[in-house]
Amino acid sequence: GSKAMATITVTSAEDDGSGGLTLREAIAQAAGTAGIDEIEFAANLSGQTITLTDVLTIADTDGVTINGDIDRDGQADITVSGDDSHQFVTFAANARGNVHNLSLTNGNNSGSSSDVAALIEIDTGAQAYFGGLTITNSTASGYDANPDSGREGGLAATIYVSASASL
Repeated sequence: GSKAMATITVTSAEDDGSGGLTLREAIAQAAGTAGIDEIEFAANLSGQTITLTDVLTIADTDGVTINGDIDRDGQADITVSGDDSHQFVTFAANARGNVHNLSLTNGNNSGSSSDVAALIEIDTGAQAYFGGLTITNSTASGYDANPDSGREGGLAATIYVSASASL
């Protein structure tokens, strides 16, 4: 049988938990809800920018769709900014997610302490689908390749897909 789909509406452009339901809170709420969920944005957020305080993590194994097209014209109405200091999103192991019609800007994963410096990271077993996504003014560089760290090297990429994940 099919699982019910819940629609969760983001009502705040903040990323600190103030002013209503934030995108970060909506993603967490979707992960705690059975079935495939859709995250949409309230009409009054059209044209606004959500400035991230940290990377967004999608861990929903049932599946979640984030759609930034508020007026359904096929264009992004929401911008997500990495504040020149954060990557945009990580899909955790075995997560399933769709990201549509979002404008991503000012992402930065320079000087990363992991093996991968990516603006969007898709971990082992995860499935991620994108449509209508634009990424501007963003940098993925400076991964930690310090020989003292025990790492053999690293990779800088806009989107990093783990070997057994699907894009």
